[in-house]
Amino acid sequence: MPERQQDRLPSPDGRSGWYAFRAEGDQPEHDDDAWDGPPEDSLIRFMSEDTVDIPLWGEHGLIFGDDRELIREWGVTQELADDIVQWARASQGPPSPELDADAAALIRRLRREVNYRFRIVYQP
Repeated sequence: MPERQQDRLPSPDGRSGWYAFRAEGDQPEHDDDAWDGPPEDSLIRFMSEDTVDIPLWGEHGLIFGDDRELIREWGVTQELADDIVQWARASQGPPSPELDADAAALIRRLRREVNYRFRIVYQP
């Protein structure tokens, strides 16, 4: 069996694939440390990935591990966070025009709730 590469993890069903994870040093060592998220006007990609519930990607990879982080750090509503998680889980199935339309609506809501601080785009 080949040695596992640092940026390659096996998928839940045993297939090999590319799965993003936080780069070393991106996550605070202690919960008391200040969170250093993407700067204002950063490009944020809304992009589905297997096993990812908050599909928001910045320059250094996945931004949030779960909906609680999204709510705490960006101040979005629980309702929006729940809708993003629901979309992320649904998007792990076959692609569809409905999922694309739902992604566009979620991005509009997210932009409003973060006061347009970021350039959020959908990447199917």
